[in-house]
Order: sequence, then structure tokens, then C-alpha cells
Amino acid sequence: MNMRTLTIHTDAYLKELDEATSGFIRRVKRLEQGFIKLYYETFDTEGFYSFLEWAAFQENAALRGMPKLTELTRKLISPDIGARNIESLDEYIKKNRGLHVEGYVRFRMAEYNNYLNCLLYAIMKRTKV
Repeated sequence: MNMRTLTIHTDAYLKELDEATSGFIRRVKRLEQGFIKLYYETFDTEGFYSFLEWAAFQENAALRGMPKLTELTRKLISPDIGARNIESLDEYIKKNRGLHVEGYVRFRMAEYNNYLNCLLYAIMKRTKV
């Protein structure tokens, strides 16, 4: 199998990116430049998606800093949504050698972000907030 690379940039989540990629055997960290470069034969898409999902929650103004609301929202997310997002991420990783965390979350996960906002609306409507 061929060794592949993926350079992951972030503006806000370096510490968390470092933790999320700690399981990769080979990586080059350039934290002062805002990126980590991974070398791999098999990419742990599902594991990395957990980090991107966490970042999506951080980027959502209604969920940021609201642990109880975040927990409730997580429980309501359909497993099919996560599976589709993991599949999309896998396709992206196969075709690209770079990923910007915030950009991926905002643009490639836009449908997911809309889904989260709809869930939040439903929660607020049910609780009559």
C-alpha cells in the first residue's frame, strides 16, 4: 500500500487537532504555522470525523459553551447523518491532500450545520424557550 499525506490546517483548534491526530504514527506538527501533516496508509475517517463534528458544534453559536444543549442535540442526531458525513469525508480524503478544519466544517458540512440548526429550533419549540 502507498503512503499518503494529508496536511490539516486550523485557525482555532490546534490543541484539539493535535489530540485528535495523536493516533497517527507519523505526523509532522507545525503548530506555530497552524498545521499538522499526517502520513498514513489507512486513514481513520471515523475517528477524525468525531473531531470535525466537535468543531461543527464549536462553530455553532447556539451550541458553543452550552454543554447540556450540546448533549441533548447529540442524542437527537440520526446515525444515518453521521454515516453520510463519514462517507463524504472519506471521499474527500481520497481526493485531496489538504484540509482546512473551519473551511471544511463551514462549507463541506453545510447541510449538517443546517440540520443542527433545525434540531435546535425543534428543541426550542418543544421546550417553548
